[in-house]
Amino acid sequence: MRPQHPLLEGERVSTRSRMLGMTDFANGIATRVAPEAALYPNVDLTASIFREPVGEWFGLDTSVSFGADGTGLTESVLSDETGPLGTVSQTLTVRPR
Repeated sequence: MRPQHPLLEGERVSTRSRMLGMTDFANGIATRVAPEAALYPNVDLTASIFREPVGEWFGLDTSVSFGADGTGLTESVLSDETGPLGTVSQTLTVRPR
C-alpha cells in the first residue's frame, strides 16, 4: 500500500511517519470473521522497526488470532520495497455484533 494523503496539509512527512501512519490498517486487512458478525477493535498498537523504511510502497504480512475469552492478536511483518523492516502487533477485544 502507499499512503495517498499527507498527515499535515502542506508539510513534508518523513518516510517513517508515512509508514507508521498506515500500520493501524493491519487489523482490517486480515480478518478471522466477517465484520458483520463480530467487532474486534484493537486496544493498542506496538511497532518495532530495525531499519529506516525507504521508497513509496509498504507491505503488511498479517495474521489474526482469536482466543476463547474475547481477546485476540493481530501480528504483521512490515516491509518496504527492499524487504522486511519490522513488526506490528495489536491486542484485540472480540465481541459479537
